Amino acid sequence: MVGISKYGVYLPVKRLKAEEMDRAAGGPGRGKGEKAVASFDEDSLTLGVNALYEAGVLNETSVDALFFASTTAPYLEKSSAALMAETLPLTSPQFTVDFSGTLRAASNALILGMHHIQANGARMALAAADTRLADVYSADERAVGDGAAALLLDSGTDHVAELTFATSTSQEILDVWRKPGDRFLKMTEPHFRLKFGFNNVITSLFRQFLKTSGVNPGTIHHIAVNAPNAKLLIGLLKQVNLEPAPLTLRLYQEIGHTGASFGLLNFLAELESAKVGETILWLDYGDGANALLFQKTGEAETPQIERAIGQKLYLKSYEDYLRLRNLVVSETPPMEPFTSAVMNFREKRQNYALVAQKCKTCGEVTYPHNRICRKCNAKDNFEYLPISLEGKIFTFTKEYLYPSPEGVAVTASADMDSGVRLFLQVTDSDYDKIEVGQRVRRTFRKLHDAGGFHNYFWKFRVIEG
Repeated sequence: MVGISKYGVYLPVKRLKAEEMDRAAGGPGRGKGEKAVASFDEDSLTLGVNALYEAGVLNETSVDALFFASTTAPYLEKSSAALMAETLPLTSPQFTVDFSGTLRAASNALILGMHHIQANGARMALAAADTRLADVYSADERAVGDGAAALLLDSGTDHVAELTFATSTSQEILDVWRKPGDRFLKMTEPHFRLKFGFNNVITSLFRQFLKTSGVNPGTIHHIAVNAPNAKLLIGLLKQVNLEPAPLTLRLYQEIGHTGASFGLLNFLAELESAKVGETILWLDYGDGANALLFQKTGEAETPQIERAIGQKLYLKSYEDYLRLRNLVVSETPPMEPFTSAVMNFREKRQNYALVAQKCKTCGEVTYPHNRICRKCNAKDNFEYLPISLEGKIFTFTKEYLYPSPEGVAVTASADMDSGVRLFLQVTDSDYDKIEVGQRVRRTFRKLHDAGGFHNYFWKFRVIEG
């Protein structure tokens, strides 16, 4: 049976409080809460890669396929899934697919992945991520957050949860949309889109699921729905005498609706709250809906949702948020570093997978890559080793003249647990408290835009505590 062997959750550590949005808008307070905000060096692709690493792909040697679901992929004509596959150090998925165009892209990918696994006995990875924007100072802006989740799926037996049934329905409706060139979400009148879109589709799909699956509704222990807001979710579940898990409500209150990944995050929150043997029905809405019934078959090695929600770094102001998301208009031309598509292609294993070289002659381990061993001078005689995710700062420097949206650029040398010293930029940290000896964890980020394309690399993030 197809099931989830591992999963990972990655949420940006930056948070913007609702009260700060209210202050900036100059209007009355609309309640408490906060949202997760992707930093200037994050996009949906980097969020997805980091979620895969949280799922444990660093040590995976047999991932045959990689699917990526997002409505905000960084390229319109270029596969993000193919680039993500290059970041896996020990395996090279040969089948990569991008899913987009709808908020249920993640469950679409999972359903098709299920058939792919059944047909080929494959082991696959699925990542879902979004970084959507709503109009500044708007009520919709409060509800939209950024985040990612990832799954490792196979047909083995050592599963956290197993998929037992799936069904779908499709509906064309102008609910939420963006056209090419649109930066912000567009939505129709709330009463229309919520009644004739979300409510009607989810209700009808639930009836369809009960009829086609033969499942007694009393045997469903948890229902995960990517509802537009918590109030709607609570009202919907009351109809079947269920309540959302506290972790699910925290997603609405502290993260916001994360687009194509939100349904998956809701499902994982209910999964972590369930007992082994209980069932979770995932209803994923977007231009129709998918219904997927899972049974929890084991406990995860490391629960992910609460840990990810709890890692926070609050933005000091709404203006900081505007700068991070490049929403401040400026006549100053951006600085564009030199880059090369040829060099990017040649060094992608070194830069994306971040693997070190080990000399087969003398055993010397080095990074970055060289053709000549710096110790014994042997030529082109290396094997590759993955570099650990974490390490300890050896030294660091701060630069206040570099044009960073955060006002300071910090770089650090860190001795990684695997024995390699890395020199990387630091991100998403309290830069006033950087110290020698602090633990850091590497995180995949967008380095800059140059040459007409996005340039990605790794950075450090200080681990608090």
